[in-house]
Amino acid sequence: MSEQVEAEDVDEALGEDVDEDAQTEVVKKKPSKRQLKKEKAEKREAEVKEASKMQAIGKALNYVSKWKHARSEWKFEKVKQIWLINNLLNDAYIPDEHFPTVLEYFEGCKGQARKQLVDKAMKVIKKAEDIVEKDEEVTETTEYKRARELLQALPTET
Repeated sequence: MSEQVEAEDVDEALGEDVDEDAQTEVVKKKPSKRQLKKEKAEKREAEVKEASKMQAIGKALNYVSKWKHARSEWKFEKVKQIWLINNLLNDAYIPDEHFPTVLEYFEGCKGQARKQLVDKAMKVIKKAEDIVEKDEEVTETTEYKRARELLQALPTET
């Protein structure tokens, strides 16, 4: 406390205004080492997550490609099928050029997988129809178009 008072006295003697808010603001602007480490770790974690996402996309598309073009090398993998079901309507994960192959892959699906696909597609279509009912102008999204194509491609239950 006495050191701070002495510093203020020196500043006043030199004719400088003592502005504690400005001094503390300067200190606050400079990030601490802990904050820098935290930001660096978050950045690294985001990069790892993005790389993992890209790797999952590559593996899933390779899986479907093998199913289509090299059936003898293809082996059913439930995890990849679930990933495809969850991301089928998202054009960021399944590019337009691969969508017809993925759709063809699901044409023969039955049971729980088929039910999940129908539910997912119906949810998207219902959401779009609700928007239309509210007299809002709606543009057909890629998700909506894919949902309609999916419902047309899936076999009807007997």
